[in-house]
Amino acid sequence: MAARIKVTVVSVDAEHPCGAGYKPGDSFTVDGSSCLTLKDQTIKCLELLHTVFPAVMTMGHGGKLPWEKDGKAMSACPDPFAKVVVTIERL
Repeated sequence: MAARIKVTVVSVDAEHPCGAGYKPGDSFTVDGSSCLTLKDQTIKCLELLHTVFPAVMTMGHGGKLPWEKDGKAMSACPDPFAKVVVTIERL
């Protein structure tokens, strides 16, 4: 059975705001059942979703990431200027 996974923005470079408008504290949740779904979520940036997708799939289906600690992992947006950093955690 798949888990619920929450992706939360931890930080954004103050001098180069996120082009999609993400700010620290913004989040979205991936709900799990037989597959992972995004129900009633506002995804502002497909680049960020694409970046966290492998970690969300792994954690959502019970796998563990090498850099995961206490059910949380970190990832970053591919935009080198905004430097959006997120946590990915099992709920």
